Amino acid sequence: MSYPPPQNPYGQQPPPGQNPYGQPQQPGPGQPPYGHQPQGQNPYGGGGPMPPPPPQRGGARSVFKALTIIGMVIVLGIGAVVTWSVIDGQDDADTAAQGDCVINNGTDIQPDVEVVDCTSSKAEFKVAEKHDGDFQCNREKYAQYSETKNGDTTFTLCLTPHRGSGS
Repeated sequence: MSYPPPQNPYGQQPPPGQNPYGQPQQPGPGQPPYGHQPQGQNPYGGGGPMPPPPPQRGGARSVFKALTIIGMVIVLGIGAVVTWSVIDGQDDADTAAQGDCVINNGTDIQPDVEVVDCTSSKAEFKVAEKHDGDFQCNREKYAQYSETKNGDTTFTLCLTPHRGSGS
């Protein structure tokens, strides 16, 4: 909405260069007229040229940095997965050999077999036989532990009871 300029009630016209309120119409030195900034003028006064714009970021260097960071994250992620797989895959039962002693840290339904020193009081069973794949131990002589991964039996341990000499 615009308003008409104020009228002087005394019928006098303001002198040239002044508005009806007695203020100069022309901006002072270094001031833009009515809040507008002419192109190429320094907005901070002084009437000099505008300062140069800051250098642009980006380009090949930034892309290289971003790709380096992404690569490092991927490598660390893969390293963590491989480490977890190695730790998770070391259930000890697969390292057991004939003559080793083992203990079941789990239950009969979900066994967690660990190799222990045969002189340990923890030793519950001694590995009498180890067979690759699916094998049926003589159940009259041995307890049996079979490890299955992805639906396939990877190995079977035939076990005899054992009491460690530490007890």
